[in-house]
Amino acid sequence: MIEIIPNWHPIFVHFTVGLLLSAVAFHVAAVITGSDPLKQTLSSVANWTLWAGTVITIATVAAGWIAFNTVNHDTPSHHVMLEHRNLAMMTLATFIAVALWSWFRAKKNAPIQWPVVIAVCIAGVLLISTAWHGGELVYRHGLGVMSLPKQEAHTHGEGVAHDHAPPGETHKPADEHDHEHDTHQGSDAETSAPSPDSEQTSPSQSDHTHEPGQENHTH
Repeated sequence: MIEIIPNWHPIFVHFTVGLLLSAVAFHVAAVITGSDPLKQTLSSVANWTLWAGTVITIATVAAGWIAFNTVNHDTPSHHVMLEHRNLAMMTLATFIAVALWSWFRAKKNAPIQWPVVIAVCIAGVLLISTAWHGGELVYRHGLGVMSLPKQEAHTHGEGVAHDHAPPGETHKPADEHDHEHDTHQGSDAETSAPSPDSEQTSPSQSDHTHEPGQENHTH
């Protein structure tokens, strides 16, 4: 199989979010549309995006489960991982239930009505919360990131410069850095070098406890 770094979960999750949130929008559009031909078209699209999104979400959650047991992480990120996992399982179960309900209604040629739309919207809110927690794991805790770029000033294109200093700090323009570097050699260079434990590295495996009854996983 093709090797995907860190794993296949980020590949599938885009299809899950795109298809299922589209299904939410199409369900709402179908129920508020008065034109019968357009209503039928929107209902068909709403059903198929819901069914396809639910199927791909099964693969997304399976890949996420593998990632949960293999990606290096520390204690703070482990707690967020647990929340993300639990929300993902709840979201999948909700979408499966709604998709089955939609399937049986479609077999009877029943139109999309507000109870179905409300159920789909509730599932959509769960999906957004799950996705937000997943984003926190990557962008706040650095899970699955092999290395992080060093913060420094640089230019883009036609000499437009900007920096990535931490909040409350600013970088001097590049031309001011050039003449200062010559006077800050030796000990200053050693003290300014990032340490192996700085925030520029992704989280590594650390000692942390798991839920009661859950097997410890290796990284």
